[in-house]
Amino acid sequence: MTLARPALVSPSRPSGITQSLRCPACDGDAFELRVLPDDGVAAARCTACQQHFLVLDSEDHWFDLIQATSPRVRRCPCKAGTFSVSCRYVVRDDGEVRSVDLLSACTACAKTRRQMSVDIDYGDTGDLVTRPLRACKSPDLRYDLRQFTLYALPSDIAAIVDYLARAHGWNFVCWRREEGQWVRRALPPDPLREAILTGAYLHVYASPTPLSIHDDEVDTARQEATFWKRREIIRISSPYHIRGEQGQALLYYLAFANEFVDDDAVVPKSASFRASTQALVQWLGEHFVSWRGKSCFDNAAEHGRLFGDRFTRKRR
Repeated sequence: MTLARPALVSPSRPSGITQSLRCPACDGDAFELRVLPDDGVAAARCTACQQHFLVLDSEDHWFDLIQATSPRVRRCPCKAGTFSVSCRYVVRDDGEVRSVDLLSACTACAKTRRQMSVDIDYGDTGDLVTRPLRACKSPDLRYDLRQFTLYALPSDIAAIVDYLARAHGWNFVCWRREEGQWVRRALPPDPLREAILTGAYLHVYASPTPLSIHDDEVDTARQEATFWKRREIIRISSPYHIRGEQGQALLYYLAFANEFVDDDAVVPKSASFRASTQALVQWLGEHFVSWRGKSCFDNAAEHGRLFGDRFTRKRR
């Protein structure tokens, strides 16, 4: 494997290769960092030339992940915010990268830290070594992403499926538990309704066209989030069981994106998809209550049972 710069063998991990990162634009070696460590993505800004970069393969998922959580610039305990940065690679016997640690050293106090660790589950990983920093003009692009929470009953979620099928003729893919494994199935509305009412599913994709889904598109939570945000899909979660003072409740998540980011530009999805999602939001407003906020659609009776007049008294 050819490295972009001289590398040092790390004694702490087998087959470890560590290389320092320098700005591809000006050869600077000090960066500001923003990191989502649980998702394995990061952005860096060269403090010399102000060029922005996405780190390793972050460009595949960065924009889809920051819509919900925009990370702040990292700070050292000494309060400094600039770092020298390096990548420590662990290489498999076949020469491909198995995992990468993103390491930083504070430019003020030299304190070191592992910022994130990324497991690599694909081949052809040479770019991770030769191009660990990928130029990005606008790392803070926002697109039209809608994410709603619903305190509801299974029958309410089944009604949403019925509406999408009846009013728009949409198709559905559902994850169901079969023989101890989660299996994807394209389901007509009636079998899907049964799965929803019995709670025997993981989540549902609703789409105006039949969906073809490859395993490597949804194998991890990061890949799955990118998949539905970039496709013309409405994602409906299975219920989260919430226990409070008023007993147990079911909380659902419904989400879709009317746009996506491609090559530093925000691209709208089709006009027909955007019209359908707008109609769905209007339908939800007619059948549910949004007393908790504009991104909430609750079954009115369930809301009253759980919250009483907590959210409605200020409207009087």
